[in-house]
Amino acid sequence: MALRPVAGEAAFLVFGLGIVGTVMLAIPVLAGSAAYAVSDAMGWRGSLEDRPALAPRFYAIVALSTLAGIGMNFAPIDPIMAVMMLMVLRTDIMGSLATGRRLAILGWLGTLNMACAVAAMLLI
Repeated sequence: MALRPVAGEAAFLVFGLGIVGTVMLAIPVLAGSAAYAVSDAMGWRGSLEDRPALAPRFYAIVALSTLAGIGMNFAPIDPIMAVMMLMVLRTDIMGSLATGRRLAILGWLGTLNMACAVAAMLLI
């Protein structure tokens, strides 16, 4: 509604194009940041300044993370909560801030609850 004074009847179209444009910017940024993070953690050569022949693993991560991101958009479930639970339990990632047993149980119960809600939504 805020775009109506500027765009008139095309306000919904302008807003929709803005959302699509934002997604088109986010996909390569997230894929590139994932490739930099994994390459750096593994000690691999990788940069967008390198040709693919010089950094094949880096560009493979860019391609795979782009495909995974696109695939997750079409999946009926959101795996982020489960991935976060797996991460917060690992002391090699979280160090001394890793989740304790009681909080882990509550977290997995919340994850299960969300999964049941998605399943119910799909069945209805």
